[in-house]
Amino acid sequence: MNELETSRSNKVGLIPEISLVESDEKLELVSEYGRFPVVAPGKGTVRAFRLLAEGVSTESELATQVLEADGIAELTRYQYLFTQCVLRCMVRYRVFDQGFPVLTFQLTVPQRSFAVESVDASAYHQLSRFAYSHRESEGMTVETPLFAGKMLLHDWRTSALFTMLADRKTAAEVAQGVDFLSADAVAGVLELMKAARIWNACDGGVGDEESSIPLRQWEFHDLLFHTRSRIGRHNQRVGATFRHLGQIAPQPLIKKQEEPAIPLPAPARRGPDEEISIFQAIEDRHSIRQHGSEPISLEQLSEFLFRVARIRALWDFEVKNPEGIRIENVELSNRPYPSGGAIYEMELYLTVDRCRGLYAGLYRYRPVDHTLVKISDANGKTANLQKDACMAAGIQQTPQVLITLASRFQRMSWKYAAISYAATLKNVGVLYQTMYLVATGMGLAGCALGSGNSDLFSDAAGTNYYAETSVGEFMLGSAPDKEKLPPWLHEKEMRRNDALPILA
Repeated sequence: MNELETSRSNKVGLIPEISLVESDEKLELVSEYGRFPVVAPGKGTVRAFRLLAEGVSTESELATQVLEADGIAELTRYQYLFTQCVLRCMVRYRVFDQGFPVLTFQLTVPQRSFAVESVDASAYHQLSRFAYSHRESEGMTVETPLFAGKMLLHDWRTSALFTMLADRKTAAEVAQGVDFLSADAVAGVLELMKAARIWNACDGGVGDEESSIPLRQWEFHDLLFHTRSRIGRHNQRVGATFRHLGQIAPQPLIKKQEEPAIPLPAPARRGPDEEISIFQAIEDRHSIRQHGSEPISLEQLSEFLFRVARIRALWDFEVKNPEGIRIENVELSNRPYPSGGAIYEMELYLTVDRCRGLYAGLYRYRPVDHTLVKISDANGKTANLQKDACMAAGIQQTPQVLITLASRFQRMSWKYAAISYAATLKNVGVLYQTMYLVATGMGLAGCALGSGNSDLFSDAAGTNYYAETSVGEFMLGSAPDKEKLPPWLHEKEMRRNDALPILA
C-alpha cells in the first residue's frame, strides 16, 4: 500500500470469515455480509489473491507477483483492489517470528485510509496514553479509542515488548532491548502499532497526542467510554441485542421485599393558585445547596417522591424468537420521568438526617405502592454518605435528605449491548431534571451532585456493587429562610442575558 520497504515479517491475509471463490471470469471474496467481485483478473492478480488467502506473503511480495505476470497497468488495478479489501476490513496483518505468528492486527470498522509504513529507526516514539490491553475470547488484545483497530497478542514476547514502549524510545533502542524477538519481527510490530495510533511519534519531546489541545483534555476512561458506547470505532454489537436471552433470567421490575413497608401519606391536590406552570418552574430552577431551619416534612417528601418516581402503569413485554414464539417476559413500567426501553432500572434510596414525621436513617422508596422501606437507623455508614455529599457540594451543613440513585444494572444489560451504562447515565440526567422541576414547583431546595462514592453506598445499603450500584445523588430539603427566587438576577457574579427576554 506504499512504496516504502516494510518488515518482511509483516504478512497479510484474508480474515478467517472471508472465503476466496474462483470462476472462469472473476474472483469473489465472500462473507456472510456479501460478495466483493474482481472481474477479469490477470494471472498475477489471481496468484496474488490466492497467496492473500493463504496469508503467508507481504504486501510487496503480492505486488511483485502481479507486476511480473501482468505489468504495471494491472498492478495499479490490483493495488486499488487490495486497498479496498483492507479498508473494508477483509484483510488482517500478522507478524511472524521463526515461522510462528506473534501478533495479529485488523481494522474493526471500514476506514477511508490506512497505510502500514516503515518506521525510522532513529525517530522517537512512545506508547499512547490511550492504549489498553484486556482479555477477549480470542486472547489478549491491545486497542485504543483513537483508532478503529484491534491487536491480538499471541505470546508473552509481544506482551513484554509493550512494557518497554511506555518510555520514549527509538525503534533501534526497542530492538536492542527485546533480543528474544528478531529485529525484523520487532520492526513489523512497531509498524502496525504506528499505523494503529498505539505508538506515537514524539520527536523533540512533544508527542502527537500532547500537541493536540482537544486530545490533551480527554481522560483515558472518558474517551474509551465515549467511543465504546457509540457507533464508529468498534465492531461490537450495539443496542437491543438481548444477549442474555435464554441464559440468564431478566431481573424483576420490583425488588423482592422482605422488610415491612412504611406507608407514605397520599399527596393532597393543589389548587390552581398553588401551582406554577412548567415554564415558570424551568425559569426558576436552580441548585440550592443550603436548607432552611425548619426541616422538610414527611408530607412534602411523600409528594416529591410521588410526583417524581411513582409507577403509573405496568405491563409485560414479550421477547419472541424469529418464528414469533415467546421466549421470555420482561416487566416494564411507566413513571413521570422517561427511561430507555421503559426498563426503569433506577432505585431511590433516602439518607434522612432531618425530616418532620420520619426518623433519621436509610430508606428505599418503593414506587409500586408509594411506600418507604427502612434499611437502617442513622449510623456511621449513613453519616459517611452525608459527609461525602457535603464534600461533593462544597458545603458544611448536612443535607436534610440525600437521595441516592442506584442502578440495577442487570435490567439494562440484559437487553442492551454497548450502550447499557451510557443509557443509565442519560436516565440519571432526566431524573435529575424531573427532581429539580418538582422541587422548584413545591418550593423546596434541590441540588444534584456530580460525584459520589459507590463503595460507601453499597456498604451502607447492603447491595452488591456490581448488581446495584449508585450512579447519582440529589440533595433535598426545605428552602433557606431568606432564599429569593430566582437568584440569578440578584447575584453579583451573574449577568443577565440581554439578548433574550427573561420569559421567551
